[in-house]
Amino acid sequence: ALCLLPGLLERSVELGHSLLPIGESLTGELAAWMAREVELTSPLRHSGRSSDDDQEGANLPALALGEVAERAVCSFYEAQRLRHERERERSVRQNRSRSGSPARWNRQELYINTARRADAAAASRRHLADHPEWCEGPSQLDEASLREIVAAQHFFDVDFEDVALAPEERRSEDSFINASSGDNADSFADVSEQFLLDAPRSAFIVDGERLDYAEEQGASRTESSDGRSLVERDAAEANRRQRAFTRRLVAKVRDCLTSDCGSSAAASSLGPPPLLLRAVSTAL
Repeated sequence: ALCLLPGLLERSVELGHSLLPIGESLTGELAAWMAREVELTSPLRHSGRSSDDDQEGANLPALALGEVAERAVCSFYEAQRLRHERERERSVRQNRSRSGSPARWNRQELYINTARRADAAAASRRHLADHPEWCEGPSQLDEASLREIVAAQHFFDVDFEDVALAPEERRSEDSFINASSGDNADSFADVSEQFLLDAPRSAFIVDGERLDYAEEQGASRTESSDGRSLVERDAAEANRRQRAFTRRLVAKVRDCLTSDCGSSAAASSLGPPPLLLRAVSTAL
């Protein structure tokens, strides 16, 4: 399950003084924002915590956000708690243990466990507090809009944290290409498999360049005189073109992230940090 939520991907997040649509465009500025805002090399704060620490997050002082913003935070996490408690109850009734689906179990635990839910809510409050114009004054947003911002921030945080966790600790079932997993694996190493599947059926803007497989194929995708599409006429050729487009898109993303990591020869030869590439390809 993709925690980012398709509807939220069409919205915008603030990157400095500009707005860039996530899932639609990628620039060096976006890469810098991701590296700066998310501690990709650190595991979850609650990972490995003892039972003595269970109430730590619950006892953290809440930031003063204002009534509307506080309602938005509380209602979002309460909805997540109720939803995942129902899921857990169904799992127990159906005798499904954590070993059956670790990611689903871990995701439920994030909201059922009081301390972990409080940690996540505290991160959302800090995010809103960093943007006081959302919570007060003439540009104040309504509760529904603030709740959507909280959802986007939280689900991005969860996905970005997941890429640094061991597979058994992750909350999503996203998987990434291993450098030794077959043909062309080196080109796609550390790239989200879902991103590779979406590549030929989505449009992307990377560093100002639009990459859209359907648009590029144009006339090739129109039906032939016998009424058959390219896939029906020559499935192998259609697959070859899709793979070529996907390789070009991934190379463009790598180049974009590499240029933001430094201009040295060493940085250029090594490419972007694996965790950054995993996080970006997951977000896209």
